[in-house]
Amino acid sequence: MKFFVTGASGFIGSRFGELALAAGHEVTGLVRPQSAGKVPAGVKRSYGTLPYDVDQSAVAACDVIIHLAAITTSQRAAESDAVNALGTSYLVQLAEQNGQSFLFVSTQSVLSSNASSYAVTKRMSEDQLRASNLSWAIVRPGLVYGPGASGLYGRMRDTILKYPAIPLLGGGRALVQPIHVDDLCAALLGIAEDFEAHQGTEFNLGDPDGVTMKEFLSLMAKAQHKKARLATVPLGPIKLVVGVGEKMRLPLPVSMDNLRGLETVQRMETAPSLQRLNLKLRSLEAGLAESELPVTLQRNDRIPIVLIGAGKIGIVHGLQVMYNPAARLAGIVEPSEKAAKLYKSMGFDAPFYKTLDEALSSLDPPKAAIIATPADTHLPIAALCLDAGLHVLVEKPLSVAADQTVEWRQLKDKHPDQVVHAGYMASQFPHLLSAFRIASVNKLGHVYRAKAVALQTHITAPEPVRWEMVKGRAGGGAMINFGCHAASILFRLLGWPDSEVTGWHWPIHSKEVEDSLVAKFTIKATQCQLLVSWSARGYARPYSLVELECEHGTLRVENASTYVIQDGEVTLLETQLDHDLSFNMSPDYTGGGFTLEHEAFTGSIKAVQAGKSAAGFKPDFMPPVEMAEALRLETWIRELYDTLPFEKPGAETADFFGVDAAYFDALGISQ
Repeated sequence: MKFFVTGASGFIGSRFGELALAAGHEVTGLVRPQSAGKVPAGVKRSYGTLPYDVDQSAVAACDVIIHLAAITTSQRAAESDAVNALGTSYLVQLAEQNGQSFLFVSTQSVLSSNASSYAVTKRMSEDQLRASNLSWAIVRPGLVYGPGASGLYGRMRDTILKYPAIPLLGGGRALVQPIHVDDLCAALLGIAEDFEAHQGTEFNLGDPDGVTMKEFLSLMAKAQHKKARLATVPLGPIKLVVGVGEKMRLPLPVSMDNLRGLETVQRMETAPSLQRLNLKLRSLEAGLAESELPVTLQRNDRIPIVLIGAGKIGIVHGLQVMYNPAARLAGIVEPSEKAAKLYKSMGFDAPFYKTLDEALSSLDPPKAAIIATPADTHLPIAALCLDAGLHVLVEKPLSVAADQTVEWRQLKDKHPDQVVHAGYMASQFPHLLSAFRIASVNKLGHVYRAKAVALQTHITAPEPVRWEMVKGRAGGGAMINFGCHAASILFRLLGWPDSEVTGWHWPIHSKEVEDSLVAKFTIKATQCQLLVSWSARGYARPYSLVELECEHGTLRVENASTYVIQDGEVTLLETQLDHDLSFNMSPDYTGGGFTLEHEAFTGSIKAVQAGKSAAGFKPDFMPPVEMAEALRLETWIRELYDTLPFEKPGAETADFFGVDAAYFDALGISQ
């Protein structure tokens, strides 16, 4: 069968997707882009947001709609109405058009006098189904718990782990009728597989007898091997605090909706539903113990990756992980509360940790790390990650000094079976492979001149002093932190320089590092020129160009395209849009390079997991930049720093040297 599942990245939806796939069904999940990494491998992703941003063709291709998506907190009342009420109404409309069955997951709250927005909108949704012409079924679960839980259960777990005493709201007398997520999903799957037998039925699912909240929290603490220290808290003062906190949009362990539910909870008669579905619930003690086992969090083959560093480049890497069908974002390590708050506001809902140790000791430990911190921290952080058994993708440059090259090699020798990739994303532009094939077989004849240009408007004033302008932190300036991309493309197309280098590197605004660089050298008798500046006016978006002048035409590689010019005509044009990538956040710029960089990283990890070497991964695109290639490039750049004069050339000297007049102003040279 084919299922269309809303909330497919959620606690219940992700587990249902896994069970349905294992049973041989096809699953398409409606997911928001920022949650894509939480969808199990094998589930087709249909991007959208309720109420109306839904791909109608994806819905129409399925047999049963399983509606799990919901907003559960009153902090987002408008969003709650949109998703829970209007979203359900729209899905019912689509199902009626397609003649599909509709399985709706409601809540125990609808059976009480609960006036929360969650309960009210769920009642409205149930009423819509009953009034429709659909074949429908409704499931009302009690408190859903299990490994990796979010929502109320997840907040309860965090409270027990973080605080010395467990607060018992209202004395903990409220009734709880728990159900393990796997038991609930088994019930949903059974209903969906035999809808004709269950249509028009309302199922109440949870422990028939139930336990008090006090008993439930005590059992949770026992499962976590913690002594249950309980503290009774009156509901009145808590409601006042939570109400104020929600108005200020503060993160809280409970919501007003949760509190209203505690006050009005009503026992469900669940035995008839359990009997009808022939569903035997696991014991609460066994289910809670299982919920604390970290191994149960790794139920699919997505690689859990931790992002270290929540800066600008971290945003790019975080998005890449979330959209990579082979990966999921297991956490973000960032000590800055301000940075973490910004990321959360952008939709990154992975857990945040102050230190790497916190991430490694969490219930969902990573197996790989993206290191997106300032360059001087790359080596020590990579050492911590590799010693912890993680594979690493490290933003460029790997090293900031010559002696670190030796340390990197020693580190790799210590961990030969772990993946170590460097973030030279331009070397993996999707359109670079075509250029490489043209250059490698001399399709355009002998290459007699080559040029690599990298220009950017980045460092435009001496103050404030950015970390990239401090040699000890960055290892150098414009060349090692920016021009390296153009150089890496050139070297992949032609090979490595085989002559002495002449030229200059000089500051414009910086005190310790170069803002511009000009260099001349040869590769296999081809005259090569390198022009780099990150203080060039007019380049708000970094510009990279590698140009090979050949006997029978000119081959040009830019950020977004590869093209060939012959006799004044463009005879070949290939762009990033010509490549069907799983995700490309900026096809007119560098997005494809980042996408393939991440696919190469996860592909190499999977090769290692399969018992091969990292080199056993053979991509159908340019190979990843492994440690050896990155260190060779960085060693060459440092040789430039050691040999080229740290001074600006005069206009006449630069002209004699062969600097194109068009680049004089960009390089900060006055004509």
